Amino acid sequence: MTKSIQLLVFICLMFSSLTSAQLAVSGKVSDSHNSPIADIHVMLVKVRTGTIIAFATTSQKGEYTLIVKDYMFQIDSFLIQVRPFGYAQQSILLKKEKAIVNFILQTEMTELPKIVVQNKSRPIRAQGDTLNYNVKSFAKETDRSIGDVIRRLPGIDVDEQGKISYQGKPISRFYIDGDNLLDDKYNIATNGIPNDLVTTIQILDKHQPVKALENIQYNDAPALNIITTQAARKKIIIEGNASFGSPSVHEVTVNNILLKKKAKFINYYKSNNSGIDITKDVISHNIVDNQKRIGYQPLRDLLNVTIPNPPSLSARKYLLNNTGLPNINALINLNKKTQLRINAYYLYDKQYQSFDREVSFFSNTSSIKYSELQTGKSTNNTFRSQATVTINDSNYYLNNISVIENQRSTGLANTFTGNGMSSIQQNLANLYTELSNELTIIKRTKSSKAFEFYSYIQTTKSPSSLTVNPGLHQNFLNKGKNYNGLIQHLEIPTFFTTNYFTIRKRIGQWSQVSQIGISYQSQLLNSSIDLYELNLENRNLNDSFSNQASWKRMRFYVQQGFEYKSDRIQVALALPLNFQYTRYHDKMHTEADTMAKIIPFNPSLQVRLLSGRQNSIQFSAFMDNRIGNINEVYQGYIFSTYRTATSHVSSLPISYSKGLSVNYLFKKAIDGIFINTGIVYVKSSKNVIENVTLSNSLMTSAVNYFNNNIDYYSFSGSFNKYFFKIQTDIKLGFIWNHQRFNQIQNSELLQSKNNGYAYRLRVDSRISSNLLFNYTAVYAYSSATQKLVNAMQNQLNKVDAKQITQELETSILLHKSLYLRWVIENYINIPPIGNTANYLFIDGNATLRLPNSRTDLQLTVSNVLNHVIYRTQIVSTNVLSDSRYTIRPRMIMLKLNFRF
Repeated sequence: MTKSIQLLVFICLMFSSLTSAQLAVSGKVSDSHNSPIADIHVMLVKVRTGTIIAFATTSQKGEYTLIVKDYMFQIDSFLIQVRPFGYAQQSILLKKEKAIVNFILQTEMTELPKIVVQNKSRPIRAQGDTLNYNVKSFAKETDRSIGDVIRRLPGIDVDEQGKISYQGKPISRFYIDGDNLLDDKYNIATNGIPNDLVTTIQILDKHQPVKALENIQYNDAPALNIITTQAARKKIIIEGNASFGSPSVHEVTVNNILLKKKAKFINYYKSNNSGIDITKDVISHNIVDNQKRIGYQPLRDLLNVTIPNPPSLSARKYLLNNTGLPNINALINLNKKTQLRINAYYLYDKQYQSFDREVSFFSNTSSIKYSELQTGKSTNNTFRSQATVTINDSNYYLNNISVIENQRSTGLANTFTGNGMSSIQQNLANLYTELSNELTIIKRTKSSKAFEFYSYIQTTKSPSSLTVNPGLHQNFLNKGKNYNGLIQHLEIPTFFTTNYFTIRKRIGQWSQVSQIGISYQSQLLNSSIDLYELNLENRNLNDSFSNQASWKRMRFYVQQGFEYKSDRIQVALALPLNFQYTRYHDKMHTEADTMAKIIPFNPSLQVRLLSGRQNSIQFSAFMDNRIGNINEVYQGYIFSTYRTATSHVSSLPISYSKGLSVNYLFKKAIDGIFINTGIVYVKSSKNVIENVTLSNSLMTSAVNYFNNNIDYYSFSGSFNKYFFKIQTDIKLGFIWNHQRFNQIQNSELLQSKNNGYAYRLRVDSRISSNLLFNYTAVYAYSSATQKLVNAMQNQLNKVDAKQITQELETSILLHKSLYLRWVIENYINIPPIGNTANYLFIDGNATLRLPNSRTDLQLTVSNVLNHVIYRTQIVSTNVLSDSRYTIRPRMIMLKLNFRF
């Protein structure tokens, strides 16, 4: 540890001697008659790469000023350049850091105006680190929202949840005319803003959202910005739809949109019972990154009613729902620096499930199976409100986010098992309440330093209960005696806060980051099981099924970081050192407190090599030491479902991980070519292992001490080419992953391996002026293999499953106001045993646009062949789940789409 601290001190002293420079250029732009010229763009350009470092616009007096803080200056390495319309372009080499450069422009009558017009009409234009997509070049007559266009853009991928990635990296922000209205819940915009209200979609690569950190902190995360039309910024737009059909289905949407410079809002109400999953509108796409940044993940929904994984179908085909969502999103720009924002919604979501499944657990010496047939429903009532105040200036930044959330969810299920028992009634009740506040303040000084204070405070409550009738697992719970039923109670109230102070300093091409902070966590875990005896008396079970644990954790952390950026290389090194103290006690199981002190060191390194303006190789490596949480040390059994009980050892689980990744990115944006590949390797080690005991009716899990090593490999890639002349987009992708680890099942130590790979092809084309074509094909394979460790004769046990998915979407434009569209989907599920399941789904619609209005009528027929059962197999670690789902029957709907 002393050596690590000495290394940090040495690095700090080494870089403290570096100095930085400030470029300051001013001057005047005049014509040949010495008259000032206004609104001329003056740019500071790097000679070697052509990168625009800064730009300014001349005033009415023709004057301009360019200032770039903390840039390493070299003689003749920078150009001051003007590219005026109607005048000859001029460039002057910069000879010193502070200079006065005047321009006298000469009129030039050339074909330049025509060239500029052609550049602006290109489908894709690159300007430095910004990529501009012309919406009209990629939009189709059948598109309704801007999300339909985004899915088609080369270099951009959108997953099934609506998460947007650019060259494999998720976007960090979604802007509307430069304003962050929706944070990471941008499905509201992609699904709600009509595509004809947008002119340009921009990808802002290496985007830095905090002005006070520009040229101090480097950011390689992309952001997306949509530029709306002038008409969209003038008035409130009301748009939506209403539809009704058979069997007793409806959809209603009313959306109010205002996109002015000073004020923006997207407020709407949605309701349907036709299988549209509007809960995706309120998905936080960056929640995992945000929790990692904060250093805490709330515990919620630890008790559940048994529900299998959703089938590998679009939600519209299997979701049996009744959902309503009023959503308010409003932003006010008080001035150029200050914003106020409110985001609030209330979600009412009721879902119905009907399925039967057979689950098989495989091992080398035995096979255990159980079957379930279940009908049920779940209800979710969630209210969430977020108020945000932002001041974003070049020298000062403030961001304060206050959140209130209340979620009440229930679940009811009637389950029949395959062992001849009567039905099992499950009743779940979860309540989650959260209050939190996040504050960030940054002050930048003239000496290229930035001082940051950060504070996050959160308090949560999450009482849950699971009622199961009749009494089950008599031998495990009640010494073999019958009883009427049980109630599992669980509550984990939590208080968490983290606070730190950071100093960032730009030193030439280097940036130095010094951080010191403290976090504190206080939790209680209370759980108990009540049994209802045959005589209707209520009895609380003994200590083996109860927990009363208190938990406190204090963490002090210091981090030293360094960043380097040049034309060809970018480096980021983080050296965080933590002192973590944990104290916990469960008075139901131990008399004394348990204390743990650990000093984890979690360094990370990121290197980006630029080979040309459009190629890069990225390398990252990390070490990570993680300590367990309160939900990993409770010793009394907790029933998370009616057939699953879990307990742990009293000592903290500790995991050590190290990993590296290499990614290659290539783009030739103006030609519509994007390529990326990546390799990931992670090796982990834990001091505990899960010991699972299985029977046909119960699975118990007890965590024991064991040195468990885990290896993970992944290889992925994608190729994307857009052919502009024939308006065709081709996307190819693949992923392969492998995981190896140990587990104990029914007292057998097993070495397990999980493998999977998938290939994807997507072709989106305009075959002719009135025929649109979209084809997607996916082949997915998964397998699980295990063998006994240290066995005399090792026999491999393997299960696998394959799926082939194809989707063909075709639209015919019969008239400018009438088009037909149909979608054919084919799902082929190949199990390891049994017959292959082959399903063909056909959907179609006809749309008639009413003349002289923004209104259309649409007749839709879904599931034309009227499939009502869908079967699929899912393979995970030594488990094969064969499930049959009740899906939505044939639906016929008439819809009215409108806009005012």
